[in-house]
Amino acid sequence: MRFKFLALTLFLSSSLFAQLTPSYSMTKRYSVRELEQWLKKNVRPRFISPEEFNIAIQINAAWTTNHRTLGGVSAVGATTGTASNSFNPGVNIDYRYAYGRGWISARTAFRNTGGLFRGTANSVALTRANMGYHFTVRGPFICDGTIGRNSFTKIYNSQMEFSGDIDGATLMSSYLFPKMADIRAAAGAYIRSARTYWVIKAGFYNIANIGVYFDYTYAHWGSIRPNTPTTNGNNIKYNVSQFLVGWEYKPQWVNKDIQVFAALLVNDGAVVSVVSNGEREREAGYVGFQFGTVRKQNDFSIQGQLQFCRLQAIPPWNVNGIGTGARATGQIFTALTPQTCNDSTNFKGWEAILNYAVTDELTLTGKLQRSVPMNKAIGIPFNFTSFRLETQYTF
Repeated sequence: MRFKFLALTLFLSSSLFAQLTPSYSMTKRYSVRELEQWLKKNVRPRFISPEEFNIAIQINAAWTTNHRTLGGVSAVGATTGTASNSFNPGVNIDYRYAYGRGWISARTAFRNTGGLFRGTANSVALTRANMGYHFTVRGPFICDGTIGRNSFTKIYNSQMEFSGDIDGATLMSSYLFPKMADIRAAAGAYIRSARTYWVIKAGFYNIANIGVYFDYTYAHWGSIRPNTPTTNGNNIKYNVSQFLVGWEYKPQWVNKDIQVFAALLVNDGAVVSVVSNGEREREAGYVGFQFGTVRKQNDFSIQGQLQFCRLQAIPPWNVNGIGTGARATGQIFTALTPQTCNDSTNFKGWEAILNYAVTDELTLTGKLQRSVPMNKAIGIPFNFTSFRLETQYTF
């Protein structure tokens, strides 16, 4: 029970979920499962913490096998310099200190590629380091602020962009209209590679108490990829809007959480250029479902998605979707013809994810992805398939 409460406490330390937690005095009367229901229902009393410091450790190991061809020729394997199989063990250590309305949290991640035992290979990364404050503690309006390094994906929900971590400041607020909707908003300014970005979002959640939600996000990424000069006159700007709709439901006859969702992304800064075959190539999107949620032993979840992404839809260095199997090359800014532009965008494909909790602490995840070109006239034709099997143990 002590582990469960510790794990939940660390989960609540994230800036996104801190705004939804019950007061500390109330937590003494609830089990972990009941506390998760508080989170799911967006109860308004806030978490006012006595002075406390917690540490949690997460050990994970992942095996990934990739198969990718370019023009019918294998692009992975011993002769290409890119491994077709990789094994990656790692350890995450989470630290959290909270007192009253404020908190600070950090995560140190140790990574190593199998067979490489030098400390410089994926070595040590500070993936989270932030401080936050609850500006409100009661009533229908809540407001939180956080500054430092955070998970981009957790703050701004997208299956297509916002990958990795980001440094900056975020302000989040929510106002609950009973029986109508929970209106949420967030805005932040961030820095990456000496360039400033900003993102805003607003949404309506649990509309009419039936689980329907709508979310709009606008990201201003700037004009070019950091540290990559534009040499082909393709002066793309990335001003990306995402329109996300979804529905969450838990039918009694299956007693499992079910979620369906769909999103359309449009880059208003896309331009007509030679490299994009004389088109703007500015749309991306995805549609998917999730059945089940992993919380305790023997829980499982299944997720499936269909995705597509045109060449200029999102920044090639911030792809959070299936991708093309290639790292961002910056060729969208340097290629002189469509056929020589092989970047991390311009794909369509599908993915399936299965999660299973062997115990309360041990989780298994399997992910299968596959993609092909969205526009065959751009880049060398590719075929990408990836399978990843990961184990994760938290204590």
